[in-house]
Amino acid sequence: MRDVTRRGFIGGGLATGALAAMGAVAACSPQSKSSGESQANGDGATGYTWETKPDDIPESDITEVKEADVIVVGGGPSGFVTAASCAENGLSVILIEKDDSFNANGGAIFACNSSYQKSIGYEVDKDAICQQYLEINGKKVDQKIVWRMFDRSGEAIDWLAAILDQYGLYPVMQGIGFADDPDNSAIPGTVVFYGGPNTPTDVTDYDPYTCDLGLGFVPMVDYLESLSDYIAPMGVVVEYGVSSERIIRQGDGRVEGIIAYRTDGKYIRYNAHKAVVIASGDYGADPEMMGYFCPQAARFGASLPVVSPNTGDLHRQAMWIGAAMQKWPDHAPSGFCGEAHPIWNLNVNTRGVRFTNEDTSTTSLSWAILQQPEGVTYSIFDAAYATTLPYVPGYIGAEVPTPEQMLARWDKYVEEGVYSKADTIEELAETLGLDAAILAKTVADYNALCAAGEDTEYHKRADLLFPLSAPFYGFRSGVTMLTAHGGLHVDPSCRVLTAEDAPIEGLYAVGLAAGDYWANSYTTRYAGSSHGHNVTTGYLVGREIAGLE
Repeated sequence: MRDVTRRGFIGGGLATGALAAMGAVAACSPQSKSSGESQANGDGATGYTWETKPDDIPESDITEVKEADVIVVGGGPSGFVTAASCAENGLSVILIEKDDSFNANGGAIFACNSSYQKSIGYEVDKDAICQQYLEINGKKVDQKIVWRMFDRSGEAIDWLAAILDQYGLYPVMQGIGFADDPDNSAIPGTVVFYGGPNTPTDVTDYDPYTCDLGLGFVPMVDYLESLSDYIAPMGVVVEYGVSSERIIRQGDGRVEGIIAYRTDGKYIRYNAHKAVVIASGDYGADPEMMGYFCPQAARFGASLPVVSPNTGDLHRQAMWIGAAMQKWPDHAPSGFCGEAHPIWNLNVNTRGVRFTNEDTSTTSLSWAILQQPEGVTYSIFDAAYATTLPYVPGYIGAEVPTPEQMLARWDKYVEEGVYSKADTIEELAETLGLDAAILAKTVADYNALCAAGEDTEYHKRADLLFPLSAPFYGFRSGVTMLTAHGGLHVDPSCRVLTAEDAPIEGLYAVGLAAGDYWANSYTTRYAGSSHGHNVTTGYLVGREIAGLE
């Protein structure tokens, strides 16, 4: 295995580091437009970069030709899973990635009723939770695609677990929600693969309120590295520093392959005997595509950066040869606020006023925060909260940090300037830049609700009403967008389609590059559904191309 470590792989952190951006945006090659740059159409008008295909790359510029049954474009989770599934089923594969290593963010994987999930007693009613998913998304999705995901995801995770077991990685189930509340808790099924060199070893690393690794973000390094090692003996060729520039298609014919640019300055033609699979992730790092396809995200990033490193290159290249984007026009962003599972005792806005029931999912709370001035919130809590907060383990069965360990972590954040700490609310307000009188009144009013045992303002459950007393802690948090959950128009077999729903022969899209699966907003009710989709679509497409589906 390559020496890829936690500290070397993480590119940046959010708040206290619970969400990490992994990978980096590669520099544009000479033939590529810079991110968000519009191009001039023939009549002199300016249009979107995906509307007009650039000039062909001359054959004389191509210095090398390579052949394989399947060309996979993208070295993230969906790409490596696709390569493994194809290779297992007898197909030759070349996988290219424009960065100098594999990349991804996140790590939790949602599946419905995997063997592991059943073995620990968390089997769910598949039909019921699929119907709930469709309702949450307003049925603005392809329902056959959604049902296929729920029907086959358990099988896909079983397949993946059998591979990773060979490398000492084992599944653990993520904790199932902020509180024991059927409306806000995550649906059981989310697993993280531990057992590698990046598995957290300290109990506070498992703590989802204050940790770097509570949701298993960094063990994704071990997962991808193990898949990389698994596919090598099967002859899969993985080439880094290679970016796709054009998808090759003559008229309405089948896709023949791609032309790519390598960091040594050479163009290579990759001929695909059977299929090209787009596994390049979303387009979250491209302002032009975000503004057009995911306008909801315009308010994101008030105080935190966009995490996605992906620039939508393959979305554009597919549209240049006739592909369409998904049917529902407004794509779903995934909003996260502060830490992965923040400390939400009392939340106030920049005016020092409470604005929400704090007992809600991280994604739902994000939208409430975005409606506040400056799109930020301040979390107010106290030392006693370490003994009373409704603890959610990083995974089922994890050791629970002691109050002393949690307080030590919080005080460490105070020393680092991430949290503020004070003996009075007025002092805390001053350190946070809030109006002291208004914040003091808000805290007094909240304490009165706690004493009465009833939240008559926002109706938070009585057992989650904890009064505040000195010493007090607080921190400011904004909202960031992890990924844009919308992609190319596909059918249930992940074949890329035209606007008229006609399949483009030989072209598939998997993972976040494939659309028609999300709408409205990403929901942590199905935590890890992005990677669940990555694994399931990659596994099934390999079988599809091999003629097994």
